Amino acid sequence: MRDSEKDHTTVVAVLAGFIRQQAHRPEGGTPDPQPLAEEIQAALTVLGRRPARAEPTRLDLRRTILRGADLTNVRLSRARLAGCDLSQADLRDVNLENAWLPGADLTNSVLTRAVLSRANLREATFCGAVLADARLQDTDLRGADLRSPSTLRSIRGR
Repeated sequence: MRDSEKDHTTVVAVLAGFIRQQAHRPEGGTPDPQPLAEEIQAALTVLGRRPARAEPTRLDLRRTILRGADLTNVRLSRARLAGCDLSQADLRDVNLENAWLPGADLTNSVLTRAVLSRANLREATFCGAVLADARLQDTDLRGADLRSPSTLRSIRGR
């Protein structure tokens, strides 16, 4: 992907398809918590650190279980993460600008210094999440669950 600009889009699509297939969130619930598989974490890391190039479509990781993922300092701007389980994920310094995350579960995630500007976080759950120094300009938080005292404290501290 780094060496061949012409193959960039194909590599992104294949890795995203692999993640969707291996970490698909079933309809009507969430399976028992299991650690994130190493191969899924590796694919996420590659996607999050891909070269900044024009991409014809959004990165599509909708309805996946990425619980406990290490997404520190990755670029997921414009990504489609609707209904994604990102609970207990390390999202420090992540770039989710203009990302689409309605209904995402961010319970107990760390979003310190995360860029969430212009993101769609409608109906997302932030219980116990840390949002210290996060950028939330023009972020859609309608219906989001921000009731946790630690989450509210970290937002106020910004």
